[in-house]
Amino acid sequence: MSVNGEPVDAAAEEGYVSVRRDWSGRTEVHLDLSIPVRLIHPHPRVDAVRGCVAVTRGPLVFALEQAELDDEVALEDLRLLSASAVVESPWPELSPTAIRLEVAVSPPSSPALYRDKPEVASGKVRQVHAIPYHRWANRDPAAMRVWIPLVVVAAT
Repeated sequence: MSVNGEPVDAAAEEGYVSVRRDWSGRTEVHLDLSIPVRLIHPHPRVDAVRGCVAVTRGPLVFALEQAELDDEVALEDLRLLSASAVVESPWPELSPTAIRLEVAVSPPSSPALYRDKPEVASGKVRQVHAIPYHRWANRDPAAMRVWIPLVVVAAT
């Protein structure tokens, strides 16, 4: 936090920061808030999203869009490896920020409906952008995903 360009030593108390000073005249207050990227895990009893995470930053929930991917890559084949820092969006008309995710593209190894073992991430690794959920379908009306499956690593 700074007031008129000068750093202010102020600590938050019960969620508020108080600055006592003479406020006459023109005063510029600059508040720099760190809002980290977080991975949110669902309750383990929610079957539909077990093994998945949602990517959030502050009050925003982010989503992956099929529009971000090449035609030969299906959204359902992405497995999250990691979420990195917030980056400037490559689509300024959609949102000022996006989140870069590292994903493994793991298409099913066989067309079998049922398998003896889980699919293991074996595909190529790539980086994709997640955008705020409320901006979904602003490029193309296509599939999106908020709950992203995590990579299943083979036991050694």
